[in-house]
Amino acid sequence: MHISSNSNNKRMGKCGGFWLTKVIILLLAATTIVLASTTPPAKDDCGDDGSGGDCSNPDALRLITEEELSQYDGIAPKGTIWISVLGEVFDVTGGREYYGEGNSYHVFAGRDASPCFVTGDFTVEGGKKSLDELDVRKLKEIERWRDFYKAHEVYKPVGFLHGKYYDENGKPTYDLDLFNQRLATFRKKK
Repeated sequence: MHISSNSNNKRMGKCGGFWLTKVIILLLAATTIVLASTTPPAKDDCGDDGSGGDCSNPDALRLITEEELSQYDGIAPKGTIWISVLGEVFDVTGGREYYGEGNSYHVFAGRDASPCFVTGDFTVEGGKKSLDELDVRKLKEIERWRDFYKAHEVYKPVGFLHGKYYDENGKPTYDLDLFNQRLATFRKKK
C-alpha cells in the first residue's frame, strides 16, 4: 500500500509516508501480539482441568490416565464417551447408539479394549487379553480399527492413554513397540 502522495510529501517531508507505513505495521503487529497473549487457551486444550495437556500447543493431544478414561463411559445421561485403541483415545460420543450403555460396543467405552476388536469377546475380561497371544493377522485388524477412528469424520482423537502402550511422557512403551515390530515382520514376509 502506498500512502505517500504529493500533498502528503509537502506536509510530512519526502520520508513521512514511509515512516507512517512502518508505524501502522508495527501497531498492527503489537495489537496482534497483545490479543494473542490475552486470549486464554481453552480449558480442555491446556489441562486446566488437571489433565496435563500442553498449553504451548493447543492442538496437541494430551496424556490421559486410566482413571480419567474410565469416567468417559457414557453411563451418565448424555455423558461423553471415550474409547482407546492401542492406547490412542478417541471421543466417540457421536456414536452413542453403538457405544452407549446397553449397546453392543459399550465394552469399549471408558477403557482400552483393543483385543475385543478382533476376538469377538465383548466382555471386560476379553478387553484385558494380551495382544501377545493373538495371531499377527489379528494385530493387523486392530491397527485397521485404530486407523478407522483416526480418519473418522465424527470421532475425534483426544490423547494417549498412559499405561500399557504409552509411558508417562506420552512415548510408546515396549508393548507398543513389540506390537509394531510384529506387524513390520509380518509385512516383510508377505
